[in-house]
Amino acid sequence: MHRRIAFILALLLAGVIPVSAQTNASSLADIKIKADQGDKRAQADLADILLKGKLTKQDFIEAYKWGELATHGTTNDSVVKVGTVTRDAAILKMSPAQIAEGKKRVAAFVPHAAKIEEAPEPAWEGQVKLTGLSGSRDQRLAILNGKTFAQGEKGEVKASGKVIQIHCLEIRDNSAVVEVEGYKKPIEIVYSGR
Repeated sequence: MHRRIAFILALLLAGVIPVSAQTNASSLADIKIKADQGDKRAQADLADILLKGKLTKQDFIEAYKWGELATHGTTNDSVVKVGTVTRDAAILKMSPAQIAEGKKRVAAFVPHAAKIEEAPEPAWEGQVKLTGLSGSRDQRLAILNGKTFAQGEKGEVKASGKVIQIHCLEIRDNSAVVEVEGYKKPIEIVYSGR
């Protein structure tokens, strides 16, 4: 039994066992919504995403929480195994205080409709940089990761080794407000002046 779990853990950590289907930024939000509503498969998938830092920041406490929740109240053996293996992989990287925090989060969880604010931070967060502002007050331009955008313009930039779609919603005096495809809330990126 332990060898089987170790084998599954090795496959998960190596990325051989994929998170269900092709995961992208828009499906990450869908997975989070389903996980919050109590969907066990989504909880196992979210645990795996958080453990590996795929599309979002790596978070062992949340990986533990979702992995543990995925094992509760389901008869689907594959979901239980993925949840267990992911939870156990997270435990190996956590301090006793972090494990205690994870247990508190599991105990406090109540299935509910997710809010936009609860979505995990995307992996590219902090990697899209506003490197310049130009133009007149009426015709402002923003340079994001080396690409120039006018207000209302859409385009692609590279971040976290991936190409992401950006829609420049507003250009302010020292910031730009953008929407990233698949991420449901606008983000304000401040110009650092460097």
